Formats: sequence, C-alpha cells, structure tokens
Amino acid sequence: MTETPSKLILRRRSWPVMSWAGIITLWAVFMIALLAALAREDYANAWFFASVLSITSALVRRIGSCRVTLHSDFLLTDNTIHSYRIPYENIRKVEMTSSGGIRIETFSKEEVRPFAFGGSILDSLFKTSEKAVAEINKRIPKRKNFPKNEKSSFDRKFRRSWPAESFLAISAITAAAGLITKII
Repeated sequence: MTETPSKLILRRRSWPVMSWAGIITLWAVFMIALLAALAREDYANAWFFASVLSITSALVRRIGSCRVTLHSDFLLTDNTIHSYRIPYENIRKVEMTSSGGIRIETFSKEEVRPFAFGGSILDSLFKTSEKAVAEINKRIPKRKNFPKNEKSSFDRKFRRSWPAESFLAISAITAAAGLITKII
C-alpha cells in the first residue's frame, strides 16, 4: 500500500515489480534473438519479433498497473481495460471472495472486482486482500437505511496506460518496418 497526502493506492506489491521485471526479461530475450537474426541477415523477422514483444509488453504492463486508489470521496479501481469510479456512499459492501479476490457491491446490485486483487496463493501469507478490504470498509459510511438506486452506482471508462499504449505504438512501427524490409 502506497500513501500520498490525498489518496491511498492499494495493490499487491509484487505486481509492478513483476510487470517491469517481465518486460525487461522479454527485451533481454529479444536482444539475444536480434543478434541471432542479424547474424543470419534476417531483418524482417527481427522487426516482426520486436512487434510481438511490444504487444506482449503492453499486455504485461496493463496487468501490472492494475490497482485500487482510495480518494477522499470515492475509490477508483483500475482494471486491465476499464476504470471504475465508485463513490463510497454507493458501496453496499466490500468482501473477499473464496478465491482471495475482492468483490465490491453497490446498492444497485452491481459488482466490481478489482483485478489487482485477483486470487493469489501467496496472499494467504501476506493477507493483502484482507488489509485492502479493511481499508476500504473504513471509508464506507455506516447507514441504517439502504437506498434503492435503479441507475448505475459507478462510472466506467476506458483506462489509459501510457506505457502500455507506447508499447502498442512501437509494435505498429516495428511491424511496418518488418513489412517494408520484407518487400525490399
């Protein structure tokens, strides 16, 4: 858990580390493959391999950057594709699932499951999900009457991830370079 003055970021500590370590490993493998391709003068396949690694890096980065951010009035869940902004007053309950993940239920019976707290074998030791549930529950207002809200209790939008989108741009450029090299 990382805290800044106005917000608290919840996620498993291993996620960003594994994400960047995975990306660095992928590109180290690429350097070895690149040297082999250059020795054979196989430039087109070297570009195509770089394109595939860029797409893979984008996917790894999107997964590794998932988190839950607790703001003063709402929580923001950044999953792989979407972000969910849920005001605390709309949250009915937050609980752990049987697989060790987290389920956030709103008063309109909608559920959000933060990808950053998907099931984990190691979480039984570190109890990250339990700590996150407790931290979120501290911020939910205690009520006796539960509102019956028919409309959506949260905002969902596409999540930007500049590192992941940069890798996708690199993928398009290297794929185009591979095609040009193949044609020439």
